[in-house]
Amino acid sequence: MKKYPAIPVLLSSILLAMILGLFIQRFTLADTLLALQGGFTADMATWMNDVPAGVRTLVERGGLYSMREAIFVAFLVFFFHEPNEFETKATALPRC
Repeated sequence: MKKYPAIPVLLSSILLAMILGLFIQRFTLADTLLALQGGFTADMATWMNDVPAGVRTLVERGGLYSMREAIFVAFLVFFFHEPNEFETKATALPRC
């Protein structure tokens, strides 16, 4: 299985989710950018008349700003990760 770099994959999945929200779910560009920054709110789904309280609680959890500590730790791990000895030797061996 081929490995891909983590940060470009994360950023491309965010972009793909925004595109799907714009064209398939008919959100506005302003709503997608607000959801990216501050999180999704059920009021953005204008086609739903009444959203149950349990669903509202589940989907209104915040955006990138509310996850700033976790994102910061993830970036630290990506930047300061050093391959261990086994990974270095495994990549240096020729494939038969």
